[in-house]
Amino acid sequence: MHEGDHRMVLTRLIQLVGNKVGPDDGVTADGAGLSKQAESLLDGFLGAVSRQQDRFTWQICPVDYPAGRAILDADRSLQPVVVCLGLERLACLFDARSYGQDLRALEVLVGLLCRRLDYQTNDLRRTLGILADHASIWRPWRFPLVSLVRSIERWIEDHGCPPEIRAELERLRAQGRHSATHAGERKAVAALDTILGAAEGTPEPFDPADDWGYAALDTWRQLDQADRLK
Repeated sequence: MHEGDHRMVLTRLIQLVGNKVGPDDGVTADGAGLSKQAESLLDGFLGAVSRQQDRFTWQICPVDYPAGRAILDADRSLQPVVVCLGLERLACLFDARSYGQDLRALEVLVGLLCRRLDYQTNDLRRTLGILADHASIWRPWRFPLVSLVRSIERWIEDHGCPPEIRAELERLRAQGRHSATHAGERKAVAALDTILGAAEGTPEPFDPADDWGYAALDTWRQLDQADRLK
């Protein structure tokens, strides 16, 4: 598939995903203007990447492109919108099993943006909804899901866990428990367990970072409260 055809397909896929989203679920941080700005920056970055054909895909680095640097240096109120829209595009590429330059460029960019982001609640809910709706996100070596979950954990430490965010986190965790197979994926599930456990005020007694602790936690979570206290 030629690069132009690929972008036409991607655009159509994004339109189809967008049609599933209700009017109250859109990116609302500072209105439509901020979303438009994020789209423009993403388009500029991906366009620059596609024009530079003298690099291997794994060599793509956002700081090497003016548009990429603009995104990384952007206001922290804009960056969460870029993450949300970038994830939407990534999900379309994952589902279409497209492994070209756009996929790699977006993976690296979103991974670099995963720090202490100033999400608006609705932006975060939409971000989590995109992750929860696409099982293809749960793949090793593809997308730094752990980094994104950690950034969400930091946001919740500062803002608490609203019911709508908790609902999406539970959906994402359920999908992860079904799909996670590799260590990196299991760490993302463990991080979600930590977030949801902290929100409930119920710390868990095992360390999910190692294989034994992860297996023990899986059994412990299946026990009812009386058995856990024995």
